[in-house]
Amino acid sequence: MPRQRDGQDQPRRQAAAGRSRNDGVVGIFKRAAGGYGFVRPLDAPAGDRGQDIHVAATAALDAATGDTVRVKLARTRDIRRPGPSGEIVEVVKRRTTRFVGSYFEAAGQGWVQIDGTGFARPVSVGDPGAKGVRKDDKVVVELVRFPTPIRDGEGVVVEVLGKAGAVSPAARS
Repeated sequence: MPRQRDGQDQPRRQAAAGRSRNDGVVGIFKRAAGGYGFVRPLDAPAGDRGQDIHVAATAALDAATGDTVRVKLARTRDIRRPGPSGEIVEVVKRRTTRFVGSYFEAAGQGWVQIDGTGFARPVSVGDPGAKGVRKDDKVVVELVRFPTPIRDGEGVVVEVLGKAGAVSPAARS
């Protein structure tokens, strides 16, 4: 333990909630359309973006927006980017494993392009005839392997919602 000048032992300061010198920083990840993202530490004050940690696309593992992740902070700062940066070392908890997207086929295989900007590349869903899904159907897919910059994601179609753009009879009333 560190000592004061008067020789009294002082207990070590505890790291703030969500932070640990050895374990990194735990926070919520948000991916941008370019593949990079930011981690908001769990202990960050609401509205204060100054503590957000920049994560390059190649350092984001397979984290998706909303996941709780552990980040190892970089030892040096990038002078071109204000604030801290780091790399995700663990996905602590997934926000969800189910996503909505549009089904299509290529090279005899089924694919789903997830809606939104969270996944730049489509996810393989295997058998094109599974669940009776047809080209351009909106589907719910459960991801069994999240995509990374070097590996495609893989999922299973769990529900067919219908043709993209079609309005269900229940929605009309």
